[in-house]
Amino acid sequence: MVTSNGIIQRIRAIDVSRIGRNTQGVRVIRLDGGDKLVGLARVPPEDGVEDELPPETPTAPAS
Repeated sequence: MVTSNGIIQRIRAIDVSRIGRNTQGVRVIRLDGGDKLVGLARVPPEDGVEDELPPETPTAPAS
């Protein structure tokens, strides 16, 4: 994520709490007054192998 003030935030999807997503959401970045999110991109892993969820983590049902 990139803001209009030049702030860059990176986070791995696996690090986002499942509990937060099921309740009120997860705040990934806080914007200063007047700042806006201007870009968002998925960055593939360098080694070409996707991160996997731990086996005990249930996946959300498809909607």
